[in-house]
Amino acid sequence: MAEQNGWEKDSRLSRMNGRDVYKDPNTKGVNIIKNLNKNEIQVFPVQISRKGNKVKSYYVNVVNVTASVAAFDWDKSEYISWEDDPEYIKYIRKIVLKADSVYRNLDIFRLDESKNYIIVSERIKKEFEKEKIVGCRFTPIQMV
Repeated sequence: MAEQNGWEKDSRLSRMNGRDVYKDPNTKGVNIIKNLNKNEIQVFPVQISRKGNKVKSYYVNVVNVTASVAAFDWDKSEYISWEDDPEYIKYIRKIVLKADSVYRNLDIFRLDESKNYIIVSERIKKEFEKEKIVGCRFTPIQMV
């Protein structure tokens, strides 16, 4: 399965660990984000092991977006709140951001109002598309 997804077996690490170890050679997405946003992200290399007939390990990069901006327009956005606490967003159907917020110079940030939502600039979106990076969903947002 790893080979089918473009992962490469690392012979040296496989020998050292006594099991198959794979690395994802595609770090383009992480590099794009790093180059544009050195201060807004943290990158953690992580090893994931899977047990079965044969133990296999995979190396991936986990990206933590540290920049957070209060830009959500509560009145113009369409969202569902938790019943027991309407201040917390369960799901956003349509995101509308306040144009006067301090996010104009950021290429990536989390919404203060709901940390699960990560907003990226058109610049990051275009770079991902140019490099044919898959696994991300870009949803248009409106600014007022």
